[in-house]
Amino acid sequence: MDVDVEALVAGLVQDRPDPADPVAVAAWMHRTLEVLHTPVYRSRELRAALAEDGITDRMGAYLAQRSAPLGPVGAGVVTATFYGFAPTVVAAHLPGVWDVVTPERVLARTLDAMDTLLGRLLADRADAVAELLELLRPVAAAHPTVGRPLAAAWSAVGPTGRPLVDLWLTTCTIRESRGDGHVALLVGEGIGPLASHLLVTGDRPELRAALEATRGWSGEELDATVATLTADGLLDTDGRRTDRARTLRRDLERRTDALAAPPWEHAAGTIDRIAGRIVELLPPVLASGAVPPPVLRLLRPRH
Repeated sequence: MDVDVEALVAGLVQDRPDPADPVAVAAWMHRTLEVLHTPVYRSRELRAALAEDGITDRMGAYLAQRSAPLGPVGAGVVTATFYGFAPTVVAAHLPGVWDVVTPERVLARTLDAMDTLLGRLLADRADAVAELLELLRPVAAAHPTVGRPLAAAWSAVGPTGRPLVDLWLTTCTIRESRGDGHVALLVGEGIGPLASHLLVTGDRPELRAALEATRGWSGEELDATVATLTADGLLDTDGRRTDRARTLRRDLERRTDALAAPPWEHAAGTIDRIAGRIVELLPPVLASGAVPPPVLRLLRPRH
């Protein structure tokens, strides 16, 4: 995907939220901090390191990396907490991967890889990194972890004394706290893991292929879920999302942002400084090719 970095950053600057609106702040911070967080999932450094430890499959590496702070858990826990993956694809890798490498080793590899990757991209922005870390630490610590297992696990990873790594760890806690809250809302609405994807994408051949390849869902499972969503009036007969589905999706995102808002409300006096420092760090990361396409789409102007 071609990235117009200047246009994306200009749009985010234009969209900078009012510090007095913590829900808007939570939404903007989610979009922008994803840019600093998600390069881990495309990190050549991490893939190479895990391959040295015997994890050569990309899905196995992803599942191990993201779940490492949970300890050597099995497929059931990861399927439940990650939510969007087919149980069969998780079970194909967990807990078997822990027979090859320990969670502690995977976590250490991850932190080293992020230090190298972000160091390569942000070496000339040490002042911005240091100030952003100082400002985000109390915000991350204020994010709730009770009832939010991934947030609790990542928040328990102690500081390393390496500014880039510690900044990345703050994004882990903030991201997973919001994500755990979103999963709780999906469960409350009776929206299952596969349905949660289709409410975002609709049902099209290329999207089906992506869900099968990256999330492990079978054609039969897709057919059954599409039929249910169509009967519920959330997809039309061509697989497109209905107005009802779009409204439901917007409402879920708004409620997720509202759940994530209190820590930002308490940080209202530093929001402008946080936003400014984030904007300083975005261009080299966006230009690197390390940001996944779904995050780039998330950054598009909302006007």
